[in-house]
Amino acid sequence: MLDQAEAERTFGEREAFVEVTDRGEITTVWFEKNAPPTFRSVMETVIPAIAVVAPESNDAMWSAEEPTPLGKAETFYVADGSPLTARRNRASYSGLRAFAMAPAPGTTDLTSDGSVQLSEAGHLEALTTEESITVKDGDPDPRFTASLNVSLRKKHVTKFDAHAIAFTKGRFEEVKPGEVLSGEQLTRKMWQDMVGEMTLSDVEHGIASYAMSGLSPQEGWMTRAVLLLRLNPAYAARLSDLFQDPGTNANGRAFICDMLASAGNPEAQAAMRDALSSDAGRVDPERYPGLLQRFSFVKAPTPETMAFLDSVMSTSSGVDRLAAAHSLGAAAGHLRSTGGDYAPYNAKLLDNLKNAGSPDERRAMVGSIGNVGASENIPVLAEMTKDDSSEVRRAVARAMRKVDAPEARDVLFDMIGDSDLGVGEAALATLGDQTLGKEDLERLESSVTSAGFNPALDQQVVSLLSGEGRDEAARNRMLDAILARTSDARTAARVRMVRGG
Repeated sequence: MLDQAEAERTFGEREAFVEVTDRGEITTVWFEKNAPPTFRSVMETVIPAIAVVAPESNDAMWSAEEPTPLGKAETFYVADGSPLTARRNRASYSGLRAFAMAPAPGTTDLTSDGSVQLSEAGHLEALTTEESITVKDGDPDPRFTASLNVSLRKKHVTKFDAHAIAFTKGRFEEVKPGEVLSGEQLTRKMWQDMVGEMTLSDVEHGIASYAMSGLSPQEGWMTRAVLLLRLNPAYAARLSDLFQDPGTNANGRAFICDMLASAGNPEAQAAMRDALSSDAGRVDPERYPGLLQRFSFVKAPTPETMAFLDSVMSTSSGVDRLAAAHSLGAAAGHLRSTGGDYAPYNAKLLDNLKNAGSPDERRAMVGSIGNVGASENIPVLAEMTKDDSSEVRRAVARAMRKVDAPEARDVLFDMIGDSDLGVGEAALATLGDQTLGKEDLERLESSVTSAGFNPALDQQVVSLLSGEGRDEAARNRMLDAILARTSDARTAARVRMVRGG
């Protein structure tokens, strides 16, 4: 712990700048070159914690792979009630800081819950995050444990001139953001320690409190409640009963689904299916798709859950059907990542895409197939790049985000030259998350430096090139070409900051 004088020396009047995409995705953090390590460490924790990724359209549910204080996670957002409020849950981590951003070397247990509230102007009004992760690799003791609790509320808003950074670029340098367990008795003991004296009655009172206020009862409450459900699977049935109680309002029903999805065990999944099959599940038709989408957060879906989602998709229409498809795709993706039999559900999603009618339906089905993340779907998605709707083609580019393969990059490179600017931007954004080799960078350079390249994409290219591990010579040639042709001061400033010198 720093004393007051040391804290003032470390944090007093220091600045860090953050570059983000239009959706809010972090691309670069800039620190003063003489910034103390403690300041950098704290900022590298705080900045990802408060970053929020917006949807690319008016969807009520969306996902993004984004940096967090613990690493890089697949994150699901669900708008609930007001369009300016969303639940946010981490579904899985593709890399953890504790392991140099590599995947966890063992089995991972993750609980996550959060909410985001934005103002009409787009300012972050409030944010909460509760997260707990444990990694086991066969030894009795956990290989890694961490918890994250963040609660923020806006105090005031000030103006900021982004162009001013260019004049001080020499002072700054960039940093890129980065359940089968052994030792079951030890795991349960750890959960019991975290749960403490919480009871089922406490959970019921907490749900009632949230239903009235929209706020979690206290810091860490959600994580403890979820672990209580894991320790006592039979409690899940009581939450289904509470969901169906006429005295439980829409906020309470959504909160119950969040808890059951985070618990994720077979009993919790059964309770969710029971709740959403009840009359109470349908009492507010506009909210039903959002409740159904909570199944996307279940990391180990049971056969009964897969059959339930398949049935809803097959027997429903409109947004209910699309929400079921979205969740079925995510659930199939979880099966695929753990070696489960996802193929039958993937085939049904492909069949639904084949028979999709409106552009909105085609776009949603493409997104559902993207949630599966299966490389065998690339040829089908490649065909969808010919769709008349630019929204569908954008969805195709985003659907490649889970498939880091040459075949996916071939499709994405072809999409850069799409007649719709948004398609090219989406393709470049997804390429930024891919592992680009020497030939890939040469192909990108050929496109970026060609006479027919759309300069409106220059900002997105700069963001892509700012990533770590890029070939410096190829990167600099592309940056120089952009700098030579751009008349936009912001683009020029970003190029100079990324290129250096």
